[in-house]
Amino acid sequence: MALTRIVQVTDCHLQESPSQLHRGMSTEDRFDAVLSHLTGCERNIDLLWLTGDLAHHGYESSYRRLAAKVSGIAKNIIWLPGNHDDWLQMQSYPELCQPVWAPDLTPWAFISLNSIYEADGRGSGALGKEQRQWLMDQLAALQQDNRWVLIALHHPALNVGSQWQDQIKLSDADALLDIIEASSCVKGVLSGHLHQQHDLFVGGVPFWVTPATAPQYKARTREPTDELDKRLSLPGYRVFTLSDNGELTTDVVRVDV
Repeated sequence: MALTRIVQVTDCHLQESPSQLHRGMSTEDRFDAVLSHLTGCERNIDLLWLTGDLAHHGYESSYRRLAAKVSGIAKNIIWLPGNHDDWLQMQSYPELCQPVWAPDLTPWAFISLNSIYEADGRGSGALGKEQRQWLMDQLAALQQDNRWVLIALHHPALNVGSQWQDQIKLSDADALLDIIEASSCVKGVLSGHLHQQHDLFVGGVPFWVTPATAPQYKARTREPTDELDKRLSLPGYRVFTLSDNGELTTDVVRVDV
């Protein structure tokens, strides 16, 4: 049985200059450690999915370095924006901006959503009515084509029990959940934004949140709190192995810096 390998990397927060620190740490070194681990340990990656907050303040220099660093790591590379990103800058790399990737040799398809379509300037995001309609149309077509679908967006759609983070999740999450509930082809939704790991389920559909490569936040807190646990503070990424029968497995990998 053919297998498809997907790697999700998120929340890199690369600075304008590689030497600049973020929350007292080098996001460049943490990101480079993850890429080094990927190069050494993860073979035959079909898709590297970069799910937002790639540059801390939308610096052109950050995107230029990132695009060069990831070149050749996977057969296909797709990025999507987070609330810290500059989507116009990211679109200067059109080869990385594929809203739908449906390769011929697998029954899987991959949809990238822009959750800063209606950003509020305070960290939360939204898909907006137009993009939600587009998603419904895409899912209907892919379901008719007998495809299994994974959806990625930056902002998580579910509460995670952290007061400050639940306030900056996807603001039109209920509408997204309705769309997913109405479509039997969606096998999971992946996001970032929280700088921590969560594996949640709604109606049998998994909603995964993947740790950042940048510094992590402690889960279930009232306000932003640095993660001090030695293991949970490490940069991480998520691996998916997809089977042609619609089954999948996933795991988060932590990387020593």
